[in-house]
Amino acid sequence: MKRKFALIVSIGLLTFLGKAKGQSTYLSIPDTRNNPTLPADYNQKLKSDFKFANVLGLPSSGYVFTLGLRGWFDDSGGPAHELAFSPTKLYLRSGKNASGWQAWRELLISNTSGNYGIGTETPGEKLDIANGYLKIGNTSYGNYEQSSPRNYLTFGGGGHGSLIVGSNVMIENLSTNFSKLKIANSHQTMAGAALVIPGNGQIKVPLSSIHQLQLLRRQTSLSTVRV
Repeated sequence: MKRKFALIVSIGLLTFLGKAKGQSTYLSIPDTRNNPTLPADYNQKLKSDFKFANVLGLPSSGYVFTLGLRGWFDDSGGPAHELAFSPTKLYLRSGKNASGWQAWRELLISNTSGNYGIGTETPGEKLDIANGYLKIGNTSYGNYEQSSPRNYLTFGGGGHGSLIVGSNVMIENLSTNFSKLKIANSHQTMAGAALVIPGNGQIKVPLSSIHQLQLLRRQTSLSTVRV
């Protein structure tokens, strides 16, 4: 009886080792390009698929490779996560069985030159921000020919090597030789400009600003305040 049991165990062990030896050392990626994914597809699984980007609701076109995983079989263990690799970008989204996927988020990765771009796919500097502002604390750094955001201090370039500093300052248009430098009263749209300096050399001060200067002259001993 003991010999028969040992023989059965030996045969089972040899069969297991044979199967283990024949297992692949890589993950095959199936072509499921027309099928969207759900968070439940990754319950206690690690999967990769070949997909159309628009099938997954991605902003890019063409094909992507997905890699999704989840450590548990339901929402009690947290959400599922899915990565999508496009030729130039990397996206991530998370979701639960009950609520579905959240929106895709684009991960910030450098190009082959080591530059990072926000709003541009061809960054020319280590950090290149297009069509927007960089905010650090109460200070914003942005583009010329745009109204400044509501912040304590804003730095902007004039396009000719100049630096504009202010809380509500903008250059109206640099496409001509008669650009206007505007300093706003209060609003970032520059609709209530307190001081306008056109490119033709004339300075325009609205009546409301003249009134403020008159008050300043009466309340101070500044003899250089002239209106």
